[in-house]
Amino acid sequence: MKFKKFILLLLIIMFFSISIVVLYYNFFVIVKFDSIPVFLNSSGSVASFDTSSEILNFASVPVGATAKKTIVLTNNYEFPVSVVMKVEGPISDFLEFENSLFLEFKSSTAVDIIARPTREGNFEGTLFVYFKR
Repeated sequence: MKFKKFILLLLIIMFFSISIVVLYYNFFVIVKFDSIPVFLNSSGSVASFDTSSEILNFASVPVGATAKKTIVLTNNYEFPVSVVMKVEGPISDFLEFENSLFLEFKSSTAVDIIARPTREGNFEGTLFVYFKR
């Protein structure tokens, strides 16, 4: 009987510990999270562009050339945030950008994302943007 009570007590402690960690990260560390699809075609010899605001589509960028897209990050909170950006997927080898920055409260900044393909192909991925306290 004592063993069952001990196991139950351990499970309750574990449940509350996990709950506290989840609440901490959801309410105190990451205040906002965005993901943006990113596309690049480096198979052509002629550059083209796309003006979509929903995705980062570099369209066609010849190997050895560069293309730039600019995104604006805005802090609408009443406190400063740090912003961390990372790219996942095959396109990650060809993108350059400032991956960590700081925004004062109620401020904005423009971030240039540069595509510099080194081989031909169609590449895609996702840009993740985390706003942290």
